[in-house]
Amino acid sequence: MRKGSRAATLDRVPSKQEFKKILQHGTIKDKALFLFAASSGMRINEILKLTPEMVNLDVDPPRVNIPGNISKTGDPRITFLTEEAKEYLLEWYKIRNDYLQLAIRKTKHVCKKTGNDDTIFPFHYNIAWTRWIYLIKKAKLDERDPTTNRHVLHIHCLRKWFLSQLKLEIPHVIAEAIAGHEQYLDDAYRRFTKEQIADYYKKGMHNLMVMNVQPDLTGIHAELKDKDQQIRELRDQMSMLMAKVLTSDDKEKKKD
Repeated sequence: MRKGSRAATLDRVPSKQEFKKILQHGTIKDKALFLFAASSGMRINEILKLTPEMVNLDVDPPRVNIPGNISKTGDPRITFLTEEAKEYLLEWYKIRNDYLQLAIRKTKHVCKKTGNDDTIFPFHYNIAWTRWIYLIKKAKLDERDPTTNRHVLHIHCLRKWFLSQLKLEIPHVIAEAIAGHEQYLDDAYRRFTKEQIADYYKKGMHNLMVMNVQPDLTGIHAELKDKDQQIRELRDQMSMLMAKVLTSDDKEKKKD
């Protein structure tokens, strides 16, 4: 068997606690971008090509329409955002233009950036990468692979994190299709409508929450429902016993 000619970094998926710790050191821009990535399963390069009209924040769940000309595979697809990612994106929208104007002034002698950039995140991939490295260092989670000397928690782990969390709740094929893996796209879109895919995403959405984690009370609710049923049954039994006692008393009185 032929061995690979290039060593591969043994990366890993961050835990939810680690991811939250990383983002706590970030700016609004950082949180908006990385929560967008983690909740949509999109590649960073794809996200950086999105414009506002490609993201519909008025539906539930918020939908991202990815045209074929910006997707890695060349196939159009849809994905979604958590409410948490939506909140940070809206906060980013408030300061995006100020950020762009500042970037224009800072880079006018280097790359002549202009105000015509209509992307949601008007910066290059290397900016996103640099910010991620900064955040994992601040969180003291910047361990490196001893063989390749590359970071174990690199920026591409966000897609793996997305898949690991979503697959806890929804079918494998749908999670992979939402993430844009080509071999699953045709199968998913043949078997499910966009509305069904959105419904599946909503079922697993709570697993993609990072900053404002909501406790999963499903088991508790089921247990309380069972307890309520038991109480109703006990009440019915008590009512039947009381009825028998009263009937017995009436019979005794008639004998007397």
